[in-house]
Order: sequence, then structure tokens, then C-alpha cells
Amino acid sequence: PDSGGCSEYPQTLQYSVLFEALESAFQRVDNAIIATQNKLKTVGVSAVVVYNTSIVWNKGYGYANKSKQTPVTLDTIFRVGSITKVFTVIMLMMLRDRGLIHLDDEVTKYAPDFWLQNPFPSSRGITLGQLACHMAGLPSSIPCGNNCNISNSAAYDILHSLSYILPSNSFGVYSNLGFALL
Repeated sequence: PDSGGCSEYPQTLQYSVLFEALESAFQRVDNAIIATQNKLKTVGVSAVVVYNTSIVWNKGYGYANKSKQTPVTLDTIFRVGSITKVFTVIMLMMLRDRGLIHLDDEVTKYAPDFWLQNPFPSSRGITLGQLACHMAGLPSSIPCGNNCNISNSAAYDILHSLSYILPSNSFGVYSNLGFALL
């Protein structure tokens, strides 16, 4: 199967004495996932526990394709969606910890051509920290229809036509646009 970018696809381990001690924990995880899936009426979910580079427990629940009754397996591919925001923030904090950036740096320090119409003028531009916390007052996304595969220049042209929806640091508003900037 496709390794999803990993150098080597993890292999399932046979349970050793160490992992047998985890059986009850895995059973509790299994019960919690089933209860949550039933409560939320989730069509399909996959769970895996990896130790070092080896899969020590995995299970698919429900369907990858409900109409075809295709069950979820270890090889089921799910849309990753906003989980990537976690990785973006981890990267941001790693850069901060190395002293390469500061969370209070203005976005324009790294993207000088970035600006939106601002009906809420302030003395400072938005910061990396505000982007990471969804506190920048930005719209939720850039309106590019079904084709966001555009040049930076075209993206800036679109951004320059947009306005902030709130003053920065006033209220949290989920913004894919903010994370695209990060």
C-alpha cells in the first residue's frame, strides 16, 4: 500500500508480554470509539496506536463508503482537513523556540505584500500569534472558487480586495486564510 509519504510503511507487531499489558487500555479505547461513533452517528473512523515505527493496535469502524458497504481498514484513506493546522502550529513553535521568529512579529515582516482593506485601523498589523490563534480578524478563506492553485501575485490581488471582518485581537474567528498565510 501507499505509505503516504513515510519512508517505510509500519508493520503490525505481534503482541509481546509488554503489549499484552495494554490489552485492557486498548479495549477501553475501542469501547470509547464505538460509543462516540454511535453518539455522533459517524459513518467511518480508523484508529491506530504506533510505538516507535510499529503498529501495535489498529481497528476500523463503520464504512469507508456506506452506500457500497466498504468497511474502514488500516488502508482506508481519509481527507486530512484541518488536522494540518496542528502541524502548522508545531512548526511555528519550533521556529519560535529556535529564535528564528517571534509570535508578535507582524505578518508583513515575512510577506511584505500582504494587506487587506481595514475598516478597523490600528497602530500594528496582524501578528503570527494572532494568525495561529484565529484572532487576526480575517475572513474564513480566500474566495478563489474551486481553483485555489493560483500564483502568489493573483492571491495578493484577491486579498487586496478583501476586508478584515473584525478588529484583530477582538474575537476569535476560524480562518483557513490565516493558516494559509502561516
